[in-house]
Amino acid sequence: MKKRLISLLQLALGIGLVSFLFFRMDNKADLLHALRSIARNWPCFAGAVICFLACILVCTRRWLLILRAHDIQVSFWHALELYFIGQFFNAFMFGSIGGDLVKVFFVAKSVPDKRAEAVTTVFIDRFMGMLALVALIGVILACRFNFFTRYAETRLVMLFMFGVLFATVLGLVVVFRKNVFEHSAFFRRMEDKYPIGRTISKVYGAFHACLTHHGLLGKLLALSVANHVIIIVAALLLGLGLNIRTIPAQVPPPVPEGIPAEAPAEAFPPFQPFAEFANYLTVFPIVNGIAAIPATPGSLGTREYATKFLLGVPEFQVPETRSVPLSLLLYVMTLFWSLVGGLVYLRYTLHAGKPTKSDLEALV
Repeated sequence: MKKRLISLLQLALGIGLVSFLFFRMDNKADLLHALRSIARNWPCFAGAVICFLACILVCTRRWLLILRAHDIQVSFWHALELYFIGQFFNAFMFGSIGGDLVKVFFVAKSVPDKRAEAVTTVFIDRFMGMLALVALIGVILACRFNFFTRYAETRLVMLFMFGVLFATVLGLVVVFRKNVFEHSAFFRRMEDKYPIGRTISKVYGAFHACLTHHGLLGKLLALSVANHVIIIVAALLLGLGLNIRTIPAQVPPPVPEGIPAEAPAEAFPPFQPFAEFANYLTVFPIVNGIAAIPATPGSLGTREYATKFLLGVPEFQVPETRSVPLSLLLYVMTLFWSLVGGLVYLRYTLHAGKPTKSDLEALV
């Protein structure tokens, strides 16, 4: 009951943040123009939908490599089904770990003697996604250091991300050093005296063995980076469909008297794909890093504020009537494929059966 109340409060917070954003917008009429733009540029929307499918395929491949490193043999299509099911539960069932537990439940049914390892694969999968994102953010902060120090808003973001980088480095030291349970008296006592200690030891051992597996780490990082880049391409396509330009049009110099003025410039400057992609690459890993904080379901509201915050700096000058719809459309993409995951779940459980709440709690 307490968990459900907290989840409802988080949902209310997310809806409240988005509602407040729309309430505070000055030029609300431009929202209608934005919707007309994306409807008129529907191929961009369709391309973003396909990009999100590509992300699911890439993430499925990453999870499959982790499963096989633990000698858990499943086919790619089986893993894809389970990944879709996980997407559905993560999007529509409160508590983001719910979808992960459902995936693990179905895997563990086929390999009951590797239940702890199956649980570990989910955490490794998430860890690799975050590790790649943090590494990408580190590279971006280094390459665009002048941009992030130029404005008070971006300086604040930079300091926060440096804190995340520091915490990640500490986490890596723990993961890649020799077994913590062999060198810590506290953990040895836990392992000897308590069942939870033995479980933690087993999970940590599987985690350490997987990430130190020859050649595996590089493959997982490459797939994780590819996933983040595809998400940025999806955001770029949606931005193009919304007629967003992060490179503002140059204001022409005043025309001297007596010289006829040229025809007015287009409402939107020409699209410069490489320069635009570089700016999206600067912004959206940071947005995704902030959105990884589980303050609201699906980061609803926090992601929109981060997008408005970063795209609204003077260098980009993207109005909130365009940046907020862009962020919400990215969320819609996730919900669409999550609904597909719901259909996959209905078909899958016809022959595999549905997990009960006690089944899922037994995995934790």
